[in-house]
Amino acid sequence: TSFTEAPHNKPHAETGPVSLQFHGDAVRFRNIWVREIKPATGRRVSAPFNLEQKKKEEKKKEEAKADEKNEDKTEKTERSKDGAKPTEEKSDAK
Repeated sequence: TSFTEAPHNKPHAETGPVSLQFHGDAVRFRNIWVREIKPATGRRVSAPFNLEQKKKEEKKKEEAKADEKNEDKTEKTERSKDGAKPTEEKSDAK
């Protein structure tokens, strides 16, 4: 709005209801402006940065899980070769 004259409001088509949440707390809603969010125009040239980063993180997690599985398999084969479970060192410290 300009400060030299009254704001110009134009009627618009009804698009749907607007709901506000307050979760049981004492709340006042004032000066709420609603505007339409239009879809983006143009086309994406490359994947979003954060998407590429997430893929890299997921790949690292999968590799870590695969390494853990390989370690478990190695430990099991060592046990079967010895015929007994590996013994743990016990300390007599009191």
